[in-house]
Amino acid sequence: MMLARIQQLASAWLLAAIVGGCYVIVQVVRAVVASRWPTVDGEIVDAYLIQQGFDARGLQERVTYRYSVDGQQFVNDRVRFGPQPQRASIIPASGHPLASSVVAQRFPVGRRVLVRYNPRRPQDSVLHAQPNLAVFVIFAAAAVSFFVGAWGVSRPR
Repeated sequence: MMLARIQQLASAWLLAAIVGGCYVIVQVVRAVVASRWPTVDGEIVDAYLIQQGFDARGLQERVTYRYSVDGQQFVNDRVRFGPQPQRASIIPASGHPLASSVVAQRFPVGRRVLVRYNPRRPQDSVLHAQPNLAVFVIFAAAAVSFFVGAWGVSRPR
């Protein structure tokens, strides 16, 4: 009975590893493909910290930029590939001490930036063609899940 339960849990860990691994692969492939996209000049129109959660770990940068392709104007907020802050749940963290200093220094409003855009869908763009930190955290969690699941499945019966 206990062995069957361990094997069920191990299978769940392996499934989590597969899902997490696939997500990481998709994000890395997107970044590699985007590194070959054409570039245009763009401009930062807004940059601030948002609060997701109740402590400093929940602070995330929100950067909005505009650019034009073939005379058509676009606005986007993807800086890197990976999980993005949810637009519907954004609470500006204007009172946080980092809000006005760090983000404003990294992404001052009006600053010219190089924007990579998808030639098939110009509204699909990114500032840096690389995964964000969260993708590497997901990779680490998937690796741990894989080893825990593999250990549970390979246990002697």
